[in-house]
Amino acid sequence: MRHLWIVITLMVFVIAAGTVAVSPSGQASTLSAKKKCHHVTKTVHGKSMRVKVCRSIKAETSTPTPTATPPPDIHKLFRLHSVAVDSYGNVYASALNPARIVKLGPDGAYVTSMGMDVLKENQSAGGISCGPTGIFAGRQDSIYVTDGCQHAIFAFSASGELLGRFPRDPQQSSVYGPNDLQYLAVDQGGNVFASAFSLGRVERFSADGTRRDTVYQPSEGDPLGIALDSQGNLLVGLAREGIVVKVSPSGQELARSSALEGDGPTVRGVAFDSHGDVFASVDGGGGLNPADQIAELSPELKHLRTIAGAGTGPGQVAIPQGLTLDSQDNLYVAESFNNRIEKFSPSGQLLATWTGD
Repeated sequence: MRHLWIVITLMVFVIAAGTVAVSPSGQASTLSAKKKCHHVTKTVHGKSMRVKVCRSIKAETSTPTPTATPPPDIHKLFRLHSVAVDSYGNVYASALNPARIVKLGPDGAYVTSMGMDVLKENQSAGGISCGPTGIFAGRQDSIYVTDGCQHAIFAFSASGELLGRFPRDPQQSSVYGPNDLQYLAVDQGGNVFASAFSLGRVERFSADGTRRDTVYQPSEGDPLGIALDSQGNLLVGLAREGIVVKVSPSGQELARSSALEGDGPTVRGVAFDSHGDVFASVDGGGGLNPADQIAELSPELKHLRTIAGAGTGPGQVAIPQGLTLDSQDNLYVAESFNNRIEKFSPSGQLLATWTGD
């Protein structure tokens, strides 16, 4: 009899135990067990006895995680600020609505959007007051982008994984105002250089993001577009001056261009090709300005030619922003007014126009 009671007790325990279910997707979901019990009469060896029998009523308590639906125009290149190209020829652009990095293939086809869970933008009555601006393809195709709302630079892998922040300590970002950090460049050691616009200087962050110093502060004009040449010299475009300067690693000014055409023109982007020639994107003074242009300068910063003039047609530019060159010296220009990227050959021929459509 004692053995029979043990068997019955174990049966009741097993029946009443809670379980874990597996969803069709293969993920385990936690279930809570409620017991419903009743008594039955059992006859064992001619004797009647009352036995309590329980069964579990399972109810799923897990809540499915909602999947965010990307905006329908996520692929479109709206309010561009800068452009970068990795070693495989993939093209990256910093864009707004929403704040993100748009990745295109070498043929300009939309691949994905990255950084939407990290980058921020701030919309005001007059439009977007801050958001991602400069972008740079660094070592091992890591992608760096400045965030004017968070006063920081973020590094991502080519697949969109967050790798780091500059400065690492968010408290150090308090010295910057909205959109202070604009364009950027990264040297072979992983040190990050950024134009701090309203502070009127170029900042350098150590590769681990823990240290910051000032490497250049012009006597006039505010630094905007920046680049590092193969000798480690810093190229800086000055806002409202229409001037490009070349600065040595020690901070000594080596060369200075003459003022480019325009009513208070701003050099928003600078880059250099394999021969040392310098390319500058010039905003002639806001809006659709006839002085908008892409200029090519010699290594000594003498004007050589105009690659693209002002306008909205093919091969023209309107409020040109950041620019870059690939390993074949093809030039890529981001335009915020025309919402597109234009690609030019080394000879200046328009090769492609990409809008994300």
